[in-house]
Amino acid sequence: MVLMLMVLLMVGYLASYALYRVTTGGHERDATQRLLAIASAALDQFAAANARLPCPADPTLDTGLEAQATAARCSFDQGTLPWKTLGMNHDDAIDGWGRKLSYRVYTGNAGSLTQPSGVSMVECDTVEPLLGAKTGVAASLGGLCVSNADYRLRSTTPANFLAGKGFTLTDFGTVHTDVAYVVISHGATGLGGYTVSGVQMDMPGGGGDEGGNTNDTGAFTIRAFSDPDTAATSNAHFDDLLVYRTLPDLIQRAGLSARDWPET
Repeated sequence: MVLMLMVLLMVGYLASYALYRVTTGGHERDATQRLLAIASAALDQFAAANARLPCPADPTLDTGLEAQATAARCSFDQGTLPWKTLGMNHDDAIDGWGRKLSYRVYTGNAGSLTQPSGVSMVECDTVEPLLGAKTGVAASLGGLCVSNADYRLRSTTPANFLAGKGFTLTDFGTVHTDVAYVVISHGATGLGGYTVSGVQMDMPGGGGDEGGNTNDTGAFTIRAFSDPDTAATSNAHFDDLLVYRTLPDLIQRAGLSARDWPET
């Protein structure tokens, strides 16, 4: 009977520990999902007001200010959310585990989204029946709509503007190649993320999908979390949470879509 009682107590302890771990992790994940939604809304609003996206903040500082090297290039491509630039509260840029939200924005050769008018297609033309008679059909060298005071010569099409722009992100098996920005919580382990004091956590030991989520090259992944018993150093480990916006969706939400400019 004593042995049976000990077994029952052990089973009860393990069950309660498992429940504690699940409920605690669930609370922190729920809080982080809410914060990611706030961050995404703030980025959408910034784009609507400024016709561009901000650069990431210096992850080693806690100023919350975007760090731009030039209009089209950022000082810290693998930085954190610029909460002050976005008009957010400081605490809204900290995930449920007390670490900074990471932020990535597309600044590639097809056209940086941080430059002036980087996310605006307002001067692009949705209908171009006389393309052969016009010049400037393709986007400008900066990837922008070719501007012209004569609205009849605004001849960049939406397809020209969007061509080649964006990160690649796999969302539960669905691949997007036109992602404008990604905001990342590095989960319970925090691997690859930054503390509030500006110290970077250890990088994911096994690389894998978590390793891809720490970079700025556009190999981002959203998938199911790994089993709680999967070691953080394993290639199969995954506990990241991400929110993203495709460029076409961002432009539409910001009210910066192309127009049907008159041809005559």
